[in-house]
Amino acid sequence: MISGLGKLGTPWLPWILSGEHRHNTCISGGAKDTISVGRLLRSYSPDLAGLNYYKTRVMSSGSGFNFARSGSTVDALTDQVTALVNKLARPEYAHLAQKWKMVVIWIGGNDLFVRDSATITETFPAALVRALRRLKALVPNCFVSLLTLPDLSNARPGALPAEIESTRRRGRLVNTLIRSTVADYHWDCDTFRVVVQPIPEEDIGAAEYKGFKSMVDGLHPNVLAHQLFAKAVWTNLFRAEGEKLTTYEDVIMSEWVRPGPDTYFL
Repeated sequence: MISGLGKLGTPWLPWILSGEHRHNTCISGGAKDTISVGRLLRSYSPDLAGLNYYKTRVMSSGSGFNFARSGSTVDALTDQVTALVNKLARPEYAHLAQKWKMVVIWIGGNDLFVRDSATITETFPAALVRALRRLKALVPNCFVSLLTLPDLSNARPGALPAEIESTRRRGRLVNTLIRSTVADYHWDCDTFRVVVQPIPEEDIGAAEYKGFKSMVDGLHPNVLAHQLFAKAVWTNLFRAEGEKLTTYEDVIMSEWVRPGPDTYFL
């Protein structure tokens, strides 16, 4: 979700040795006992493709249909879309061509750590638009869930109050730009739709953040955080705009959604 390792001073060795636990992530994790949006979807659609079942090497190009790369900023998003297009073009995935696909985009965490507000404002929307346009042009029958960022202001250990507030402002800026990119362009048509699915964005303090971060590298989200994010995305998939959950308390207290035959993604 976030990297910016040089700026954050994260210990490299534990992170490198541990690998990337894509099989346990909140979106496409496919490991046994993992709570993920993908596994929840598969319980209703057993033929679902795209889950990740194994760890991957650090800085790898991904596995399964998870095309995230550690350290990537929004500039790399178009290349990740191209990787998706190329994979879908393989003969073994020909049966997916005309089926509906849900693409989840979660980008911006690295941008807010390695770029200032002016650069983010100048570059983020254009790069996101390029990626979405390529996705719309090359991936038919596509439902895009564009996730917002949680508060990452306490990701840097020992950060001063001014640094924490500056990071928090950049995070809010990224979320504002994500929403405006969706609102300012006409994305939706019969075979393509883009919807903002909010992750809880409320401010959290250092003590709360500590409970959400991995003990391996002190930066990436731990199992608890991934479970919360999975529930947030899953629940918001079935809520109309203006009714989506935006706080941790709302996500925790909400009932798990069990969609029926007349339930639609929003």
